Amino acid sequence: SDLYQQLAKDNPLVHGPMIGAVTHDSARIWVRTQDELPVTVLVVKAGEAAQPAGKNTVTSRASDDYTAVVPIKGLAANTNYAYSVKVGDEDYEGGVFRTAPLPRTPAKIRLAFGGGAGFVPPHERVWNTILDRKPHLLLMLGDNVYIDQPTSPHRNLYTYYRRQSRPEWRQLVANTPTFSIWDDHDFGMNDCSGGPLVNEPAWKPDVWRIFTQNWVNPSYGGGQQQPGCWYTFSWGDVDFVMLDSR
Repeated sequence: SDLYQQLAKDNPLVHGPMIGAVTHDSARIWVRTQDELPVTVLVVKAGEAAQPAGKNTVTSRASDDYTAVVPIKGLAANTNYAYSVKVGDEDYEGGVFRTAPLPRTPAKIRLAFGGGAGFVPPHERVWNTILDRKPHLLLMLGDNVYIDQPTSPHRNLYTYYRRQSRPEWRQLVANTPTFSIWDDHDFGMNDCSGGPLVNEPAWKPDVWRIFTQNWVNPSYGGGQQQPGCWYTFSWGDVDFVMLDSR
């Protein structure tokens, strides 16, 4: 629409940032931009703004729905960091996060998890409630959006866009390492299961591609050869096994 075009022109950062795939020495930051633009993430130790701990630039691509995932490496374990984002010539405040402890190291974890997150604007305040608890991790375990029309890519995109546009959600995922899987309502239809074939039903590859464009997970199943949403990761001495049960 004309209104959207004007809003986008004034604000090159459309959605995000969202932080995820955090390990003891790395993190990834996701954004969506209004055009193909360079996205630079600068990470500093909390309270040490003059000492950059990591910096990287990735260009968003139209082929990825104008998203970019910026990896940051070389961080210290179990350490608080702050980051900022630059999109084109515009600077944006990012968020704060804590890296994981060293692998196999015992640690206390404050974990937030759930699903069934239907989009009801008066209830979007729940994301503020979660952020107030200051979790180390956020696990979105399916039905993160309600699409229920897998043959319509536009509906897929719309359901993600309206959630990603909410300020409460943006604040939470900018400051909390976020990991996700899908369930029936954000994969296909109510109580569906996809079966073992990659291209049957024919809508499955598009649903998977859109899912990968809207999260910042460590990986997505077996990639193009065996698409899915499963993966594993560790936080200290705790192993997380994220399943693709659909």
